[in-house]
Amino acid sequence: MKLKKLLALTLTGAVLTASLTACTPLDAAELVYDSIFGGGSSSTGSTGSGNTGGGSTAEDAENRAVAAAYVKSLQNGTYTGPTYANITPVYDIPYLEDFVKAIDGYCTKKSEANGESWEETVHTLSKEELKKLATVLHKENYGSSSASLRFGKDIQGTPEQKANSFTRTCGSFWDTTQSTPYKGNAWFDSVVLTRADGSTYRFLLSICHG
Repeated sequence: MKLKKLLALTLTGAVLTASLTACTPLDAAELVYDSIFGGGSSSTGSTGSGNTGGGSTAEDAENRAVAAAYVKSLQNGTYTGPTYANITPVYDIPYLEDFVKAIDGYCTKKSEANGESWEETVHTLSKEELKKLATVLHKENYGSSSASLRFGKDIQGTPEQKANSFTRTCGSFWDTTQSTPYKGNAWFDSVVLTRADGSTYRFLLSICHG
C-alpha cells in the first residue's frame, strides 16, 4: 500500500512538473523520482581537475557567461569586430583552473624573489614561461592556434561588467603568428582565482586560429 501511494505521488508530481517546465513527462518523472530517492547522477562542471565539465554549476555558468559577454564586446567593437566576426565560440577550456593555479604558484615565488608585485609578475610573464605553464591545457586539442590571457581583480556585477574588468594582459603564446580574421572554433573561458592572501582575480583565456 505504501509503495502504491508513493508511486501515485511520483506520478502526480511528474504531471505537475511537466506542466510547469519544458521537459517531457518522462523527464519530469525522473526529476521527481530523483528528488525522492536521490539522483543517480550529478554534474558539477568540474570533473577530475580544473573546470573541465559541462558547466552545470552556478560558478561554471557565471564563468562562461563572462566569457560570452567578452566575446560579444569583441564582435561589437569597431576595431575588433572584423577580427572575431567569423568565429564559432566555444565556452569551455578544460583545465583552465589548473593553468591559473600554476601561474599563481610560479608568480608568487618569482615575485618574492624579484621584489615586484604579484600582478606585475603575472603581467610580464614571457611567452616561454606561459607555454611551459600551459602544458596542462594540452595544446594538441587546439591545433595551430594562438592563446591570449588577461586578468583583473574580480568584481561584483553583471557578466558584462565583469567582462570589462580585465585591466591587465599577459603576452600571447603558442602559435602567435596566426592570420586574421580568426575563423572556425575559438575557445573562451574564465575562472576566478582566490589567492592565499584572500584576494580574488578573474582570468580569461582565449584560443583562436586563422
